[in-house]
This record gives sequence, structure tokens and C-alpha cells, in this order.
Amino acid sequence: MKKRFLRLLSLGLILIALSCNNNPGNMNEMKIVQDSIFAQYPMVAAVTVNVLDDKELIIALGSSELYLSHNTDAKQQMAQDLGAMVLRIFGHDTKLEKATLLITANEQNKEPQPEDAQKFTIDLPHSKP
Repeated sequence: MKKRFLRLLSLGLILIALSCNNNPGNMNEMKIVQDSIFAQYPMVAAVTVNVLDDKELIIALGSSELYLSHNTDAKQQMAQDLGAMVLRIFGHDTKLEKATLLITANEQNKEPQPEDAQKFTIDLPHSKP
């Protein structure tokens, strides 16, 4: 029984490691983005930040208040504000090309791309020529 448990645990850890697309070099920035979102948006109960292949950023927020709000303009403005925040944190010379804000009603969300999410594009106005 103990051997089986250890084999399953090992397999699980291997699968997690293989499925992780986050570059360890982005971990500090991702943590700062997460902490900044919690500080700036108190209605947010869960935040996941993922960088895929150094080019795509996905921010998933768990907030039933935001999810149920019909104010799409406010959510789009939030996405724009997050774009400015991301560029301040990652730097204007970041390799990020695309960013997406996902809002889910699940306030305990840990999924990087929840199925029920409302999707908003985050503009990353790079200062490159």
C-alpha cells in the first residue's frame, strides 16, 4: 500500500512538472502581479498568474462579485489597468506578446484557465518602436 502511494505521488509530481509552462525567471514578477491584484482589488478572492512560453500571460481572478457584475466596461477597464501594471512589473522590454484576463465566479479557483471564465484582452502597449 505504501509503495503504491509513493508511486502515485511520484507520478503526480512528474506530471505537474511536465505540465508547468512557467519560466522560473518569471516567478518573482508573477508573485508581484498576484500580490498587487489582491492589494488593488479587494473583491478578488483568488488569483492565478501564468506565463506560457515567455510570450503569453494569463491572469485568472476568482470573484463572484466581478463575475456577476453586468458592467462589462468596468471589467475591460480593469484589463487595461492590469496591462499597465504588468508592464511596470515585467518591464517594457518584456517578451510578452499577448495577455488575457479571465474572471470566474469560483472564489477558490486555482485553475489557470477556468471553464466558466469571462475573457478579456489585456493590451500590452510596449514602448518598443
